[in-house]
Amino acid sequence: MRVSPEHRAFTLLEILVSVAILGMAIIPISSLFSQGLSMLREMRDRTIIINIAEQQIHRYIQDLSQLESGDSPINFTDRDITDDIVDEYSDRLQYIRNLKIEATVQPASLCVSGGSEIIIKSSWKSGKRTVEFSLFNIKAREDML
Repeated sequence: MRVSPEHRAFTLLEILVSVAILGMAIIPISSLFSQGLSMLREMRDRTIIINIAEQQIHRYIQDLSQLESGDSPINFTDRDITDDIVDEYSDRLQYIRNLKIEATVQPASLCVSGGSEIIIKSSWKSGKRTVEFSLFNIKAREDML
């Protein structure tokens, strides 16, 4: 009995070649998804850290604004505030690994009329690499404005 060309089935070899070609096309695409997810995680972590650093700078600005003219200015360098931040924002920081946050509040060298500079330095692990971020602000003295 002869098989007509319309009823011809695929051979096992044709199916295996099709699967191999499809597999070779899917592998590069799947690595793009993996890289995209890693980038999304890093951007999420960076956004969280930036928001927390901004909030911390605003707190220091508020503390500096509440000082009376006779009070001694706030002055510290590279104070590790990681534990305080993690306690306060534990829900937002649960996915961030090896987080370290340092704060510096010192007299401003750039501000002629006096004031304070505030620096928040952060570092954390994102995948296999360490990411670092710094935020800087100057609070001028109220009586010199």
